Amino acid sequence: MFLTWTSDMTNTMMSNITGLITDLTPLLTIIIGIGIGLIVFYAIVSAIRGH
Repeated sequence: MFLTWTSDMTNTMMSNITGLITDLTPLLTIIIGIGIGLIVFYAIVSAIRGH
C-alpha cells in the first residue's frame, strides 16, 4: 500500500479535529441561539394569530 497509517497520524488528526471544534464552538452557539429564537418567535406569532 502506498500510505502507511500510524497511530501518530491518528493522534495528530484527532488533535486537529478537536482544535477545529473548539474554534467553531462560538459560531455554532450563535447559530443555535438564532435558530431557537426563530422557533420561539414563530410560536408566539402563531399563538397570537390563533393557529
